[in-house]
Amino acid sequence: MTHITKMQQQALAAAEYYEQLFMKVTGAKPRKNKQEDYRHIDCYLGDVSIDVKGARSCQRDGYVLVEFKNVAGNDGWCSRNSADKIAFYFDEGFIVVDTMDLRRIAERKVMANPLNIGGKVTRANKVGASAGLYLLCGRDGRKDVFTYITKDDLLSLNHDVYEHQNR
Repeated sequence: MTHITKMQQQALAAAEYYEQLFMKVTGAKPRKNKQEDYRHIDCYLGDVSIDVKGARSCQRDGYVLVEFKNVAGNDGWCSRNSADKIAFYFDEGFIVVDTMDLRRIAERKVMANPLNIGGKVTRANKVGASAGLYLLCGRDGRKDVFTYITKDDLLSLNHDVYEHQNR
């Protein structure tokens, strides 16, 4: 039997809340089967697969986390094998962008950062968004790889906004 910590239970409940809110606001339909979870698909808006990202403290501060590899080292939610689009929750609404457009801008920003020497991942726990801006980051003892970009970077991409009622 798998043991889930209280913190993991809270994270799962929050993820489900934002997925349900997005579906309510947009009329999107739930994913077809549990296997689609491995491709980071939460729902479908027409024929377009969507991965919904809930509220994060970095988003309130004007940053967006972009995950290339997950904690196990598998494709993260911003990979070539993920959902077609990603919906980020912000106070003003869900901002929906194309996954590959997001990946390209994040990679471009990371490659332009002189602190990313040879693609080496900076491993540390609790790397804040401003410290991890355009830096390849990962947590100690994990295989994840992510970076932060700014909300302005996100808004520079073609995007749709779906307004919602704040909690």
